[in-house]
This record gives sequence, C-alpha cells and structure tokens, in this order.
Amino acid sequence: MTVPLSASTRGALWMTAAIVLFSAMTVLIRMLTADIPVHQIVFVRGVVSVLLLVPWLASQGMQSLATRRFGLLMGRGVLTSIGLITWIYAIARIPLAEAVALHFTLPLFGILLAAYFLQEKLNIHRGAVTAIGFIGTLVILRPGVETMDILSLIVLLSALAYAGTGIQTKMLVRTETSAAIVFYVSAFTAVAFAIPCLFQWAEPTELQWAMLVGVAAFNVAAQSCMNRAFSAADAGFVLPFDFLRLPFAVVAGYFLFSETPDIWTILGAAIIFGATYYNTMRERRRE
Repeated sequence: MTVPLSASTRGALWMTAAIVLFSAMTVLIRMLTADIPVHQIVFVRGVVSVLLLVPWLASQGMQSLATRRFGLLMGRGVLTSIGLITWIYAIARIPLAEAVALHFTLPLFGILLAAYFLQEKLNIHRGAVTAIGFIGTLVILRPGVETMDILSLIVLLSALAYAGTGIQTKMLVRTETSAAIVFYVSAFTAVAFAIPCLFQWAEPTELQWAMLVGVAAFNVAAQSCMNRAFSAADAGFVLPFDFLRLPFAVVAGYFLFSETPDIWTILGAAIIFGATYYNTMRERRRE
C-alpha cells in the first residue's frame, strides 16, 4: 500500500523542482546577456511562454483564464517584471554565486511578508530557521569585509520583488488556476517590454533562439511547480527552499564561467542547508 505524501513533503518536492528549473533558466540567461539586451530577453521569454501555454489552455478550455482578481494578477506581473529585469541586469555583471547569495534574502522577505499579508504564523522555529539561513548568507557576503555596491542593492530589490510575487501567488492559488496565473504574468511581461524592443533589437543566432525558447520553457515549468508548492504548503515553509539555488550556482559558475567559490561560500552553504533540512523534518513531524 502506498503511503500518501504529506502536504509539507509535496510542497518541498514541488519547490525543489521549481528551483532546479529556475537555476537552469538563470544559466541560459547569463549566457545570453553577452549579446542580447536584457529587455529583449524578457520580451521573448514572455511571448514564448504565452505560446507554450496554448496547448495547455486548449485542453483546459478558455474558462481556465476566467478571473475575478485581475488587479492582483497585474500586480504580480509588475513585481515579476521588476524582479526579473533587476535580476538579469545584475547576473550579467557580477559572479553568479555572489548574485545568488545576495538573493538569499528572498526567504527572509518572504516569511515576513507572509506573516503580515497572509497572517501565517511566525513561530519560533520558522523565525530561527530564517535567522540561521540569513546568517549563512552573511557568512558568504562577509559584511564589513566586502563593500556592497549598487549592483548588490539591485539584487536585493529583485529579491524583495520576487518575495512579493510569492505572497501574491499564495493569494491567487486559492481562487485562480495555474494556467491563469502563468498566462497573465507572461502576457504582461511580453506587452510591457515590447516597446523598448522597437528601439533596440539584436538579431539572435539559431543557438540563441533555442536558448531563448529554453528560458521560456523552463519558466513555464518552474512557475507551474512553484504554484503547486504554494498550494500544498505554507509560503513561509516553501520559500526557504530558495536556498537550494546556491549549489547549482556554484557548479554552474565553476564549470561554465570559471568562477571558483571560496571557503566562506561553502561554509555559508552548509549553514543554509542545515537550517532548511531541519525545517523540512520538523514540518513533517508536526503534520
């Protein structure tokens, strides 16, 4: 007899899948930024994402796009655009592992926003896990040793924007379909970034077109996984799994961009993994 997975386990698995897909998308974007403007990457990502959703929408019917929360969907589109454009701009200019480490403030923002906007319980365990995870990030950043510049602040703005989209997603999945959430946000970014593309456009090669399509495909799949994660478990529980982006960034940075992580990155990663693992085990025991 198969034992059904608990809600926290399903949330953890879906969020882990989302992080793997988002990490792959980040690597492709980093490669593309050498020749393709940031706004063009976002525009093509939005257009292709919408096209990839057509078969899904055809199978579910257009009623899956019906919504009574259009304003909230557009707000998510705005925050997604801010988070995406600032993230792409930053990873094109600073080492991948450093950008990901700075982005680890996302779960901290997310848990605080979830407590305020969603009235999710901020108990001592979640608070401690968040604090420990943030300490691990500080170990990587070594404040006082390394000076934070404008690019670091841009990454922090991206983290805050994405944390906001996580909270909005948790609010939307209560009433909206995954198809509607992904479709409207993708359509918003496509329309919003069409205008700058009229003034600056770099013709991609065949390989770059394939990479741009890959960015969109990973985005659609990752968004779907993330929506399922938020449906299964509290936002305050699944958001800290964003810490899993670090090992992917370290591996990609080393093999693809010749970036070698230092001992502080490894130590910070160990602290973060320990905190995330503890949180997962505790939530499973509680259920």
